[in-house]
Amino acid sequence: MIGPVVAPNAEAAMLVIDELAKNYKEKLRIDLSSHEETLKKLVENHGFQLQNEPPVMAYGVNPLPARQGNLFAIAAQEFG
Repeated sequence: MIGPVVAPNAEAAMLVIDELAKNYKEKLRIDLSSHEETLKKLVENHGFQLQNEPPVMAYGVNPLPARQGNLFAIAAQEFG
């Protein structure tokens, strides 16, 4: 499991992921936010495959608060 990953942009996040994964020979999991299209394409180009998309759920919050734009990979517990 890689995450959470915080970086200034998707390319920097991919550099962090690449560095963490470079010597690991087993399966790895990265949970990406559904809106993170740029990083999704970058990790797919590095051999990762999309398995599932975690839902975003909130109660009593409309709309969701704005993010700072630097959280690229989450650690979604519901996926194990």
